[in-house]
Amino acid sequence: MSIHLLFLALAATRTDPDTTVRLPRDGAVEIDSRSRDIVLHTGTTDMVVIRGGQGELDGGTLQISSEDRRGRGSGPIDVIVPVWAHVEVSSIGGNLTFNGTPDRLHAETVNGFIHVNGGSGALELETVAGGVVVNDFRGVSLSIDATGENVTVINAVGAVQVDNVNGDVVLRGIHASSVTAGGYNLYLFYP
Repeated sequence: MSIHLLFLALAATRTDPDTTVRLPRDGAVEIDSRSRDIVLHTGTTDMVVIRGGQGELDGGTLQISSEDRRGRGSGPIDVIVPVWAHVEVSSIGGNLTFNGTPDRLHAETVNGFIHVNGGSGALELETVAGGVVVNDFRGVSLSIDATGENVTVINAVGAVQVDNVNGDVVLRGIHASSVTAGGYNLYLFYP
């Protein structure tokens, strides 16, 4: 194999290094992406680990963007945050995936899909043209505001509020302290 081909092969397999930042105890995390997917996990330490994006700590707020310093970016931005953090996530066209949720999470996307696996605390989700699926949420409150695609919530505990203007709402295995739901069609399945 020529040196030139070897160099191209190595460049194609190179991954972005992780960035690790200690978040102050009263700190917040803001993640902004125009079109890239965002994957969020919760961790057990005060450290925020960022892969595929850039982070800048400004006072007590860690601002994470999905583009590199040259204005380019590809692949998902993957972030691990402390479980006690307050997190704001905003995307125009990317999908949002949450594997666990921190104590306070507000996430919005214009044209992306939102998928939540597990989670606790207070969770607010908003989407204009994407669908929402929430599985096994065990928190204080879950609020979903959608306009287009269907919303499905399976096995949720806590106060649940779902509004969907043009899509269906499917609720299955809900053990909530209160439930408010409205959609084009509403389907309730009991455990």
